[in-house]
Amino acid sequence: MSPVKIGAPKRWVSDITARRPGYIATKEGWLYLTVILDLADRKVIGWAMSEGLKAVETSVAAWRMAFKNRAIDGKLVFHRTGDPVGPRYSVCLLLIWR
Repeated sequence: MSPVKIGAPKRWVSDITARRPGYIATKEGWLYLTVILDLADRKVIGWAMSEGLKAVETSVAAWRMAFKNRAIDGKLVFHRTGDPVGPRYSVCLLLIWR
C-alpha cells in the first residue's frame, strides 16, 4: 500500500463474518462481527457484534463508532467486501452519512 498524500480522500474498508465458521462463539451464543478499518494506519476504527444481519445491528452500529473515532473532513472512499447483504447498502450508507 502506498502512503496517503495530504488532502487525499480517506480510505476505509469493511467486512463482516458471514458464514460458518465465521461466526464468533460467545457466552451469549454465536455472533456476527462487522469491522471498519482505516487504510491509512490499518487500525480498527469501528466494529459491532450482533445476533443478526440487520443493517442497524451491523453496518450502522460500526459506522457510528467509526465516525466517533475518525472525523471526516473531506472525501471518503469506502469499500466493503464479502458482505452477504449486498453492495447496494454500502452506497446507501455513504449517502446517509455524507
